[in-house]
Amino acid sequence: MWVFLWILIFLCGSLQLSESVNFRCYRGSLNNYEIADMNNPQVFIKSGCINTGLRTYIYVFGFKTTPDDDTTQAILQAYIEKGYCNLLLLDWSKENYSSNMTIVDDAFFYSLAAGNSVVIGREMGNSLIILFNNGLNLLNAVLLGWSLGCPLLGEAGRYVMSQGIQIFQIKCLDPAKPGYGKPVPVMKPLDKKSAKIVFIIHTDVYYFGLNESHGTCDVYINQRPFIDGNNLQPGCPDRSINRACSHKRSIFCYLNAMQQPSTLIASAAANYWDWVAADGVSTNIVDIGNDDETDAEGNYYMTTNPSEPFGQSTAGLSE
Repeated sequence: MWVFLWILIFLCGSLQLSESVNFRCYRGSLNNYEIADMNNPQVFIKSGCINTGLRTYIYVFGFKTTPDDDTTQAILQAYIEKGYCNLLLLDWSKENYSSNMTIVDDAFFYSLAAGNSVVIGREMGNSLIILFNNGLNLLNAVLLGWSLGCPLLGEAGRYVMSQGIQIFQIKCLDPAKPGYGKPVPVMKPLDKKSAKIVFIIHTDVYYFGLNESHGTCDVYINQRPFIDGNNLQPGCPDRSINRACSHKRSIFCYLNAMQQPSTLIASAAANYWDWVAADGVSTNIVDIGNDDETDAEGNYYMTTNPSEPFGQSTAGLSE
C-alpha cells in the first residue's frame, strides 16, 4: 500500500515544471551574484563569472531549504573564502516546497519534492553539458549536495555520464533516505555511476539519511549499532526538540573539515565491527574535507566531538 502511494505521489511530483529553477554564480561575496536559467548557464562563461581555468563547485541544497538558509549561506561562504574557484548554486527552492513551513504534511510535500528532483536533476545534467560544450572542464568540477539535493545530483550525474562526459566528483552530505533507502526504495538514489568519484558522508542513517553504501567512498560518522535506542549524533538533542540535528551534522562536519584540514579523518573497514576491532590502527585514511581524495574506496568510519570543533584528528579513528 505504502509503495503504491509513494509511486503515485512520485509520479505527480515528476510532472511538476521546473521553470522557476535557476543557477546563481557568485562573484566573491554572498551579495554579489548573477542569475541564469537552466537552459542558458553559458552566460556565466561569457560574463566572466565562470573562469574555465579554475575548479568549479556547484551546491544543491535539500528539502524545504533556500539560498538564505543558514546552512546554505555557511557552505557558500566557506567556498568564497577558499577562493580561486567558480561557485554556483542551484536554486530549486520553489520546487522543494520551502514555503510550506508546517510539519503536518511533510511526508506529502517531501514526496512531491522528490519527484521534482528527478526532472530538475535531468535538466541540470543538460545544463552541465551546455557548460561543457562552452569550455567548462567537468573533470575539474565538484558537485556538492545535502539531503534531497543528493539524489538530484545523482540524476544529473547519470545523465551527463550517459553522454560519455565525465564529472570529477559528486560529494554528498547525508543523502536523503525516505523513498531511496530501505525498507522502501521506490526511487533511484545517488550511485557510483553518477560521477568518477562519488564521496558520501553519512550522519543520520537511522532516520533521515541513507542507510546503505552507494558511493565509491562512504564515510560513516559516529555510527553505532542501533541497540540502545540512541540514533542521534553526539551533542544533538531529542528529535522532539530538533528533528534534523543529526542530519545537518554532515554539513557542519564538512565545513569544519574544510576549515581545519586533517582534523576530521576516517579509517577504512569493511564494516563497523571490523573498524572497532582495528582500534585505530590503519594506513588507509581519508580526510573528509579534502576534495582531491581520488584513491579512497569502500567504507570508512570515524568519531567526533559532540560540539564544534568536531574534529578529533587521529583520536577519531577509534571508539
